[in-house]
Order: sequence, then structure tokens, then C-alpha cells
Amino acid sequence: MAAITSGTTAAEIAAASVAEINAYGLGNLTQAQFAGITPEQISQLSFSGLTEQFGWLSTAQAAALSQVSSLSTVQIAALTTANITGLTTTQVSAMSSAQVAAFETADLAKMTTAQIKALTTANVAGLTTAQMGALTSAQVAAIETSSVPLRSVPSPPPISAPA
Repeated sequence: MAAITSGTTAAEIAAASVAEINAYGLGNLTQAQFAGITPEQISQLSFSGLTEQFGWLSTAQAAALSQVSSLSTVQIAALTTANITGLTTTQVSAMSSAQVAAFETADLAKMTTAQIKALTTANVAGLTTAQMGALTSAQVAAIETSSVPLRSVPSPPPISAPA
């Protein structure tokens, strides 16, 4: 294929090599061009330094991201609800607590019970009060009890006999 330019179509992007896309730069793609990126291509692309483009990901593209655990919290926050609900349980369980805390409450509330069940203990511990409040009863029920951080309660002082 010829070098990617501003006039390259989405179909041509889909046929381009990962090297050609990286050479042009993801940040230079228009939203229409970005839509042409295939799940196979996206799993090999570098998203370092990009934010805006995460709102452009289709559900299939988001599900194909192999490097979800390396995304910044700003990039996570830029994902759409459809992107987040398209993440696999493997991708969700690989996320850090800071990444999970970057989810908007509305996005978290739309996650499947399988995705919620994939949250680690650290992920659950990192949820804000607002995020916990946004969970549905089915999502709360899906959280493994082993993932719920228990806070230690100090023992009461011993009762002494009156003198």
C-alpha cells in the first residue's frame, strides 16, 4: 500500500500494515480513518500518549486491546460505555485499582456481572463510595466474597472489675 495520508479511507486503513499505521501515527488519523482499524491491528498498536482516540474505539476494537493494563487512567476514562462493556474478563482482571477507579460510575454500572466478578480484591478495595453505590444488586452479588476487603475492627478494651 502507498503511504497513509489524510485522504486514506477506512477500508485502506484496514488493509494497511501495523508498521504503516504506526509510521503515520495514530494521533494523525481522523475518526473515520480510525474506524477502519481491525481488531487484529489494534492488538499490535501502541497507544502511548493518546487519549482522544479511545473514545473512538468500537466494541470489537476495545475487546481486542491486548495492552489494557498499560493504559493510563486518562485513557481508561476516555473509553466509552460500549468499550468498557466490551472488555473481556481477562482484561478486567489485569487492570490496576487506579485504572478501575478511573471508570465513570455510569460505565461501571453497565458492566456485566462476569466483568464485575473478574475484579480483584485490590480493584474492589479501590472503588469509591460513588462507584459502589452505582453497582446494581446483581453486580454486588457477583463480587466474590474473597474480593471484599475486610477491615480489622479493634478489640474492645478489657472490662475491669470494680474496686
